[in-house]
Amino acid sequence: MRALLLIPFLCLAAAPPSYTLTESEEAQLAKGKVAVRHQPADTGGGVVAFAHVKAAPRKVLDEVMNLHARVDENGAITSLEVYLEEKEPERLGATWTLSVLGSKVVFHLLYECQRDDGFCVYQLDPDKESDLVSSEGHYIVTPRAEGTLLIYMSNTDTGRSMPGFLRRWIAGSSLNTQVEGIRERAEKP
Repeated sequence: MRALLLIPFLCLAAAPPSYTLTESEEAQLAKGKVAVRHQPADTGGGVVAFAHVKAAPRKVLDEVMNLHARVDENGAITSLEVYLEEKEPERLGATWTLSVLGSKVVFHLLYECQRDDGFCVYQLDPDKESDLVSSEGHYIVTPRAEGTLLIYMSNTDTGRSMPGFLRRWIAGSSLNTQVEGIRERAEKP
């Protein structure tokens, strides 16, 4: 039975894909902006964001895993409860509660951080009931001139058809706020 409980974490530890930035995305980064790729779908969709952070990769991952800081930075988040915290390997389980257009959305994410390999992956906790059909993604940090390239990917399926503006909001879920928050905290001395 114990081996079965580890299966979700074994799936989490797989290394995320690599990305090649377009000229337009490189230009956005050169201006200090976050470059974003949207991947819309009828019931949610995905997003990939790129940001240059003037800090070491490990410091950026520290802020990726600083889940509590996001609550104050993102007005849609009404609460966060960390229900699992392990050191080796580094894992977190978190219950997020959001308010989306007056509706409460609750979901449980499992995070695993592989600091030596420069990434953190997450997915819905299959052992807990969530208001989303699926949510998965990753953060990648790679050394880059005078800092780190932070890559964030999220793919969410709400299970419900929705208008385009709402799909983009759910897929991005205040993406710029989250990425900018990670960047600002990591760049502090």
